[in-house]
Amino acid sequence: MKTHILLVAAVAAIASACGANAVVTSPPATDPAADLHGKTFLSTKVTVGGKNHALVEGTRISLSFEKTKLSALAGCNGVGGDVKLGNGVIDLTPGPSTLMACAPELMKQSEWFAKLLTSKPAWKFDDGTLTITADQTVLTFLDKKQAMPDIGLADSRWTLESIITGDTASSSAGASKAYLEFRDGKVSGFDGCNQLGGPAKVADGKVVLGQITSTLKACADGAEVGTAFGKVITQGTLTVVIDADRATLTTEDGKNGLVLRGSYGRPAR
Repeated sequence: MKTHILLVAAVAAIASACGANAVVTSPPATDPAADLHGKTFLSTKVTVGGKNHALVEGTRISLSFEKTKLSALAGCNGVGGDVKLGNGVIDLTPGPSTLMACAPELMKQSEWFAKLLTSKPAWKFDDGTLTITADQTVLTFLDKKQAMPDIGLADSRWTLESIITGDTASSSAGASKAYLEFRDGKVSGFDGCNQLGGPAKVADGKVVLGQITSTLKACADGAEVGTAFGKVITQGTLTVVIDADRATLTTEDGKNGLVLRGSYGRPAR
């Protein structure tokens, strides 16, 4: 019996000694902003003093996060730089920004948001909603993929926004009238001068075109757009990249392309 008691005591003493010298490791700290990394958010609501604050018509504020970087756009010139997001605060060290000349109301809105974003506003991300608060101003954002999901190529009339030639994108006379529609295995459209159409199979980020025909009207206005359409829409296979309401169609060699803008809730007719 005494031997048993001594043995138990010895084991207890050893366990106690090990416990005293053991290194307690804590689980690695989680990054509170990890859910923001690699995502772009779009504004859905802005209030100042509890009242709705309307942005310039047709604009939304966007925020894009990387692990230590933040970039933002509020209608004209962007702002961005190195960012720390600890303690629920956006601590932005601004870097170089664009210097575009825009309409006065866009310039004013961009300057207002840049000032707000560099004032160390508070942020909170809860159930998919990002909220930024600075004094009496509250901005609500959603992930871009929720706020502006990609439009299917067959779900809209796509109006021409710009023409890609090599590494440049530009617009020209007649561009606002030009469009394309993809339905039932066909493409139809208007190149700013002539109507066009033909077979078009859409699958896996590609459009495989058959023989495209068009009217032969001679036009002064829209001739440049017509030429650009001819370099793109008559090619055998096009690569399609859709980002929200914007579609980019490029030829296989990447030398020519069209940037098109779609509309939510407006199927092709």
